[in-house]
Amino acid sequence: MKNIYVVTHTESLHHVQNIGGGWFDSPLTEKGKYQANQIAEYLVKGIKEDNVKFYTSDLLRAYETCEIIATKFNKK
Repeated sequence: MKNIYVVTHTESLHHVQNIGGGWFDSPLTEKGKYQANQIAEYLVKGIKEDNVKFYTSDLLRAYETCEIIATKFNKK
């Protein structure tokens, strides 16, 4: 059986600027990077698989969140 873990992007610039995220390709804020690291730490403790694969949309905020998490798993 395969497990799928779904993570939404963390806080990005459009959140703090109070603008619609679907129309803007905004980066993560410092808080968003911190949140992504916290999620990564949680996932690393809970996922005991070696062959973890990561998929993300091409939006900057989603990519940055995924990159932070993947790094904790020593993946690109």
